[in-house]
Amino acid sequence: MDEQTANTKHRRKPIVAAILSLLGPGLGQIYCGRIVRGLVLAFLGPIFVPIVTYAILAELSRINIVVIGVSTLISLLIWLAAIIDSYCIARNTRRDYELKEYNRWYVYVIFYFLIIICANKITIDAK
Repeated sequence: MDEQTANTKHRRKPIVAAILSLLGPGLGQIYCGRIVRGLVLAFLGPIFVPIVTYAILAELSRINIVVIGVSTLISLLIWLAAIIDSYCIARNTRRDYELKEYNRWYVYVIFYFLIIICANKITIDAK
């Protein structure tokens, strides 16, 4: 095996995928080469932030408490599903997985900060 092949073939580690998804939904999927699924999960996670923020800022009523609870539960389920999904994808990857152009540590860091910035922007806009 030549040096170039050794640097481009890496089996995905399930624990790394799960930890990345724990940090931000979708990061583990991107790590496993499923960029579209990762992007969908990354933007589904914070989609309920404005609903929760509005319900909190509005007068507390039974319906607002239900909205807060349901929205929070859905967000947590999306997050948990992203963690489990990335773990399973990584576990099922082949040993000869070829790294994609976006399988670099700095891409994950940039993506993580984009998730945080988008979630903060959504929260600020909801207020």
